[in-house]
Amino acid sequence: MDFNKAILDAVNDFDRMLSKYDKNSYTYKYAQSVRNLYTGLHEIPLRGNLFLIIKNLIGTVLRVFFIKPVLQNPAETILIEFNIEQDRYIANRLNVPVAKFIGERYFCIGNIEYVLKWFIVSIRLLLSKDLEKKYVMRALSSMLYGVHVYKHISLKNVKKIITQQDRYPFELAIIEKAKSLGIKTIKYDFFPFFYDLGYDTINCDYYFYANNITKRTFESSGKNDNVRFFETGFPFWDYYAEDTGEFPDNNEKIVTFCTQHGFEKGAFGPKGPSFYIEEIINALPDNYILYIKMHPLDNYKNYLKFESKKVKIVKHGEIDNRTIFKKSSFIFSIMSSVIYQAKHICPRSYFINYYPCEGANAGYEFVTEYIDLITNRAELEKVLLNKKAPKDQNTFIKFFNPNYPHTIHKMKELIKAL
Repeated sequence: MDFNKAILDAVNDFDRMLSKYDKNSYTYKYAQSVRNLYTGLHEIPLRGNLFLIIKNLIGTVLRVFFIKPVLQNPAETILIEFNIEQDRYIANRLNVPVAKFIGERYFCIGNIEYVLKWFIVSIRLLLSKDLEKKYVMRALSSMLYGVHVYKHISLKNVKKIITQQDRYPFELAIIEKAKSLGIKTIKYDFFPFFYDLGYDTINCDYYFYANNITKRTFESSGKNDNVRFFETGFPFWDYYAEDTGEFPDNNEKIVTFCTQHGFEKGAFGPKGPSFYIEEIINALPDNYILYIKMHPLDNYKNYLKFESKKVKIVKHGEIDNRTIFKKSSFIFSIMSSVIYQAKHICPRSYFINYYPCEGANAGYEFVTEYIDLITNRAELEKVLLNKKAPKDQNTFIKFFNPNYPHTIHKMKELIKAL
């Protein structure tokens, strides 16, 4: 199964459903707000049963009548938090506050109007033959709360809003409200977009793109003609240039393999992470140990069978990426964007995939001029024996993240000038 194709199919299905409605109708507008959420839910393992989903829906409906969203710390420039670690790091260095939203008690029977519209749209989505009901059900609460936020949030005194996330209902509601009030909205990136997964629209006024690859991705869609583009880089990745803490095993020579979610969906072609871990173990020099660094959404239990004196499993949050990257002699992953981050610190960072043309489109073709892809066991052995030099680190950084390690400084200058 092609993981990316499954996601793109979900986008096409949703767009086919949307095409049945007038773009000025409330059905189109309400449904459009969860287009990317519906798609995004295909990328993560679904948890929770029907009872919990219905309980959440009821809770959201009650919240709409009795709780009003309030921006607690309005400032001239605010940053909407999507990822705690990344966004607070960036906000701190930009010297702007992270927006704090709280709920304020109130009662408004007038909200029944858009609750009824939401209910009608929900029924239409659930009855649509184009959509999968399990993903629709999980998106309905977010759709209603997004409408609620748009109707009631006050952005008084705010002049600029910065965010890395501009495609899910909550953030979209704030962005659309801001744009209606003449407030400038700015989008930046945490990870690269190389290929079409249906995320083809920048919803903010300004896009601080990372490099020419990401710029081309969004310019070529033809949906961003009114967006102003500025090259910056990946701001959070400035973090990798800073000093790191003490590593727990200073005498060990380490090879790190980074996992990623999607294995159970067949994202990697005929061979998954376990195969490549075995390949690395079999080729591992005697004086090295292997660290299996877990992706936040991956299940470490899938890899317990490898644990030994020579192989350690590093759970998410146990050792931060910067620390383990600086200690590692070699870093491998099938397709995770973590390899782009690792290359900033560890020159010997590699993709490994013996079947790069099968399974998900990882975007290898865009970057193999700048970062290595190992495609067979012989290449892997040469790398681990230092018989094959990696592609130049500085050339990679100059192409991929051109303002590193001063990306945030570049952002600050641009924000001030807008």
